[in-house]
Amino acid sequence: MTKTNNKHQGWHAAFTLARKESREGFKGFRIFMLALVLGVAAIAGIGSLSEAFLAGLDTEKQRLLGGDVEITAVNTQLDDAAHTFLEDAGTVSKIVDAQLMAHSVDGSARSVIQLKGVDAAYPLVGSVKLSPTSNDLTTTLSSFGSDPNKVWGAVADDMLLDRMGLTVGDEITIGDARFSIRASIISEPDRASAGFLLGPRVIVSQQGAHATGLLETSAMVNHSYRVALTASDPEEFQSVLNDTYPSQGWRIRSATQASQGLGRLLENLDIFLTMIGLGALVIGGVGAANAVRAYMDRKTPTIATLKCLGARGDFILKAYMIQIMMVALTAVIFGLFIGALTPILIAGTFGAMLPFEAAIGIYPRALLEATAFGLIAAAAFAFWPLASARRASAAS
Repeated sequence: MTKTNNKHQGWHAAFTLARKESREGFKGFRIFMLALVLGVAAIAGIGSLSEAFLAGLDTEKQRLLGGDVEITAVNTQLDDAAHTFLEDAGTVSKIVDAQLMAHSVDGSARSVIQLKGVDAAYPLVGSVKLSPTSNDLTTTLSSFGSDPNKVWGAVADDMLLDRMGLTVGDEITIGDARFSIRASIISEPDRASAGFLLGPRVIVSQQGAHATGLLETSAMVNHSYRVALTASDPEEFQSVLNDTYPSQGWRIRSATQASQGLGRLLENLDIFLTMIGLGALVIGGVGAANAVRAYMDRKTPTIATLKCLGARGDFILKAYMIQIMMVALTAVIFGLFIGALTPILIAGTFGAMLPFEAAIGIYPRALLEATAFGLIAAAAFAFWPLASARRASAAS
């Protein structure tokens, strides 16, 4: 008798009862499902977006640095032997960077700027986007006229134009040199690796930068050399460079090292936002627990009838836990669908604000984590209402 009773109150019988109880659909579980959908969607979306950003960052790290390796010397330039060593390893682009002051021609306006002097090889990777786009960067930065009336070409951030009340075509002076602003900068490929800028960016030619006469007197001038390696591994080349020129005081970094700071920022942001998603799931779980309790209260006559027919408390717990987990799984699937679409929606809306393009795709790890969190939360918040319901007496 006991064996027969156990057979009819096993998992198969519990699943059959759960399936029959589910014929009413999701009635009574709307709040429960909404809480799970929102929580799972938040966690899946945050995780997928973070992985899309990190994958995009890894793909475009060379463009963000402007090459495979960057060597920066402060207030000094590399000697001819070191420069030849870099040229033997690949294509070299030299950049000079300094914080200076720009003035309008009539002297009525001035602004601190971050001057960037580039050579004809810049940029080694990617491209500078300008408005208008009639000329390439090298042509735009070329000079016209002759001394002492030579005017150099320049491109500048819109912030500088707004701050000084200028438009494309106007002229400014920087030190001893005069520049014609021929375009505004929409984007530059290596902006993210430049760090915090104290003033609007102005890009000029190397010759124009030296024509200002301020590089020799400025407190800090960075001379950067970007190298697009022909064959060497960036980390291996960096090690050889350190061994060949020890104790030079240079800052040497590879594309991977340059992207690590931004990568850590994205990872920390992912952790912070995931905690917010978990908080939302917990808060929603309180409402979900109340929804399960209300549903089980309505099922008290059914539970009492089952007990009159010999059903044990553990059988009732199993049957209704299966039913609730079926509802939870449905909610989790909806949440995963929304979360998987989040990178597409965010990248489409805010992609232009990022210094790199997110790698849109399906990221199983993020979806599996969201699934686990959602199902664990559903089981945890449903257990106590179910445990209380299983104690309902047949006499009720």
